[in-house]
Amino acid sequence: MQKSIRIMALCLAAVMGMGLGILGQSRAEAAEPVYAGIDISRYQGTVDFDRVAADGIDIVYMRAGEGNDYIDPEYERNYQQAREAGLKSGAYLYVTATTVDEGREQAKFFASLLQGKEFACRPVMDFENLRGLNRQTANDIALAFLQTLEEETGVTPAIYTGAYKVEAVWDPALAAYPLWIAEYGAEEPKTTGAWKEWSGFQYTDKGQVDGIDGDVDLDRFRPGILLNGGEPTPEPTASPKPSITPKPTATPKPTATPGQCPTTIPYIVQRGDTLSRIADSLETTVAELAALNHLKNPDRIYVGQRLLIPIG
Repeated sequence: MQKSIRIMALCLAAVMGMGLGILGQSRAEAAEPVYAGIDISRYQGTVDFDRVAADGIDIVYMRAGEGNDYIDPEYERNYQQAREAGLKSGAYLYVTATTVDEGREQAKFFASLLQGKEFACRPVMDFENLRGLNRQTANDIALAFLQTLEEETGVTPAIYTGAYKVEAVWDPALAAYPLWIAEYGAEEPKTTGAWKEWSGFQYTDKGQVDGIDGDVDLDRFRPGILLNGGEPTPEPTASPKPSITPKPTATPKPTATPGQCPTTIPYIVQRGDTLSRIADSLETTVAELAALNHLKNPDRIYVGQRLLIPIG
């Protein structure tokens, strides 16, 4: 199977290993290994991990669940079969918390899903939907989640986020945790904000990998994402799953005011951009961009045009 994106990734990794520094790294950084990875959930269906491994993938991240009570139906099977195929693996939780207390509850729930399992990679907080939250509250929730997860598991977790949130939302306090950053269509993240470097880089959600039907997220990972040098490490016994209280109804999306997390950020159209490509790289949709910017014809944008991009 021809996979131009996969070939490009492997070629870049090889060049980095030879110390040529084509991605702007120092010689010491270029010498460190870079692992080809994917991240999956139930949306990838039944994965053939032996074929995935044979196609050059080193690391697979799998969704464990969402919120404080949802378990991904493919989680257990993905965990067992990825290990049997010899892949390094890790798990992430899609966080839906709107309060600090919910953040702590969801971290404890995630810890319960890690209990008794051996992962080679750090557990990851995937906190994407910030609608209705001001910047301070979003950071307070994220920090509470990460700190609680570390207390429950005894290992330092990582944070997954889009590139624009690195600059627009997250405070330097979160830089104590390894960064897994998403920016589509780029050879290297344009910024890592308060972080000195990235440990994971998700560069497309349109990847093709043998053993998976349809598109899949493709990633590059550095050793900072690994636990114990990449050897599977048993997670310490987590405390029992906490009693779950009903999640309060989210308040309507507020109008941004000083001190709040902005609901939009500006973007200047570059040569070669299409609305679809912008939507993919900035984690939104063509329909949402067209509505927000009053575009009568989504196929007609021009270089230098200022667009508003929704956050969350």
